[in-house]
Amino acid sequence: KERIANYESAYETLGDDEGAYVKLYNISSKVTAHQVFGRMTKSVVPYLMSIHVAPRPVFLCALIPGTAVTTDINEEFARKLTSWIIQQQRERRVSDHLVEEDNGGDEGTESG
Repeated sequence: KERIANYESAYETLGDDEGAYVKLYNISSKVTAHQVFGRMTKSVVPYLMSIHVAPRPVFLCALIPGTAVTTDINEEFARKLTSWIIQQQRERRVSDHLVEEDNGGDEGTESG
């Protein structure tokens, strides 16, 4: 129940009017793909269907194809995305370390 509550705090419900999406239920026991076409059906959907139960983040992004203007936007997006992922990894390592300390029975650690 705690695991499900943790997931519910992070996930956002999507509506059909919000464009293409892939929904996973119970870590791939059921998959719903809405308005997903082309390469996505051959690469992303099978990847998502093969995810195993383990705590790890999954990040999916799409860049805008096209002109030089969108290329600049994509490069800026890629830089910001890279920075964000690095920050998430750092925070996850710190969080995992704190959980390990709590599980190790270190009673000298203050909890808040």
